[in-house]
Amino acid sequence: MQDRNFDDLAERFVKKIYGSDKGEIRLHILWRDLQEGLIAQLPAQANILDAGGGIGQLSQRLGKLGHPITLCEFSGDMLKLARDSFAA
Repeated sequence: MQDRNFDDLAERFVKKIYGSDKGEIRLHILWRDLQEGLIAQLPAQANILDAGGGIGQLSQRLGKLGHPITLCEFSGDMLKLARDSFAA
């Protein structure tokens, strides 16, 4: 198996997946499940590695809770979108 680079699909992911109602619902459910399980058990300011973090939606939410985040993303285009989102 080989990692898949999503450079050619980054903008499409943002518009068609993350920007859709389906994407919002998916993110909401994932965040709810993380809060009820993992996040509730984290110590304050736990160092978080977001491997395959995409455009950083979960990293941003975890960062807002005070956790230092390291976001790793194979796609340079996705990582640029994450950086732009964090900067905004």
